[in-house]
Parts: sequence; structure tokens; C-alpha cells
Amino acid sequence: MQLNIKDLIIDTSTIDSKKLLKAWNWLIPFETEIAMITQTGDAFLIEKDNGSILFLDTLDGELEVLADSLESFKQLLEDEEFVIDYFSCELIAPLLHHQLPPNTIYGFKTPPVLGGEYHSDNLEIFDVEHHFSDMGMLWEEIGKINIDEDINDNNDG
Repeated sequence: MQLNIKDLIIDTSTIDSKKLLKAWNWLIPFETEIAMITQTGDAFLIEKDNGSILFLDTLDGELEVLADSLESFKQLLEDEEFVIDYFSCELIAPLLHHQLPPNTIYGFKTPPVLGGEYHSDNLEIFDVEHHFSDMGMLWEEIGKINIDEDINDNNDG
């Protein structure tokens, strides 16, 4: 089966970027718009000030600059290894014959950061807004816990 990018993303035409990314304001304090959302609930964003393309990895709670322009990003999308990695192709391969309902993604029942397996058997369908909200709040809390632990470790020494 020949896949293209449209087979690996969800329709974002009815999604409000600001609302969707609200729980990620701690990580993304600048204006962005959504370029694409993968079927596993990660987002490619366009930074409004400079046009750079960012990748919001909701599974790892990280933001990565991928390209300085839309043209550079389009070149990345032609790289098979990039697509396999950033669109979680191997993870969702067993599910690609299913049609996702509108405004949903495949998310982990138990995220790997909380002990869940990184396997398609641990995926289920989630509302896209709930996924972004839940994962943003989870990673913000994990960040606070890590900061508290660092402070305590420094005070113990």
C-alpha cells in the first residue's frame, strides 16, 4: 500500500490552534499556528514571527525546531526516514486500515512516561483536544516535579 502524508495526519480545518495548545503555553510562549497533526497526536507548528517549523512531541513533552521555512520543511517531508520517525509510521502501521473519526487521534492508554508500552496495542482513540490538554498538563507537572527534585538534591549536597 502506497502512503502519502495525508494518510498519516488528521484534518485540522475545524481545530482552534490557541485552544488546542493552551495546556502547552509553558513550553510554547509565542504565537504559532498548526501546520499538521499526526495520527498519534504530535503537531507540526509554524512560528508566526519567523515562519520556522516546530515539532511538538506530545509523547516526550518536547518542542524541536525542524526547519527555518516552509520550503525547508517540504524538503524534510520528502525524506522517507524523517516521515517514518516523525509520523510514528511503525507504531500506527497496524491501524492504518481503520478510519479515525473526525477530531480524534491515536493516543496511549497509558503513556510510556507513566510505564505504558510503546506499542500499537497500547493505543486507543482519543479526542484531539483532550489529548493535547492531558499531555500538556502531564508534562508541565513532570517538569515541576523534576525542578523540585533538582532543588532538593542541591540542598542536600
